[in-house]
Amino acid sequence: METITSSKDLKKAILALEEKKIVQEKELKEAVHQKVEDLKPVNLIKKGIHQFTHQDNFIGKILNTSVALTTGYFSKKLIFGQSPGLIRKMAGGLLQLGATKLIGNNLSKFKGKIAGILRKRRAHQ
Repeated sequence: METITSSKDLKKAILALEEKKIVQEKELKEAVHQKVEDLKPVNLIKKGIHQFTHQDNFIGKILNTSVALTTGYFSKKLIFGQSPGLIRKMAGGLLQLGATKLIGNNLSKFKGKIAGILRKRRAHQ
C-alpha cells in the first residue's frame, strides 16, 4: 500500500479496504455455504457411493469377493452339511472362513489353474 499523505488519500484507502472487506466476506460466505452442502448426509453418501463405484476394476473386485464367499460357504456345506453339534458348527465356520480367505487371496492363481485345465480338456476333445 502506498504512503498516505492527505485526508483525500486516507479516504481512498478506506474505500479500497471496505471494498476488499465486502469481497472477502462474500467469498467466505460462499465457502461456508459450500462446506455445509458438502457435509449434508445425503451428499456424503452420494460422494461415498461415487468413490466406491468408480474404483479401478470395481466389477472384478465384486466378482472375486462373491466367488470367494460362495466357495467358502459351499466348502462348509459339503464337508459338514447340517451339523447338529456346536463343535461341528464352529469347525464348519472356521473351515468356511479359511476357504474364503484362501480363495480370496489367491483367486488369480486359481483362475490360471482352472483356465489351464479347461484348455487341456478342449485340446483333448
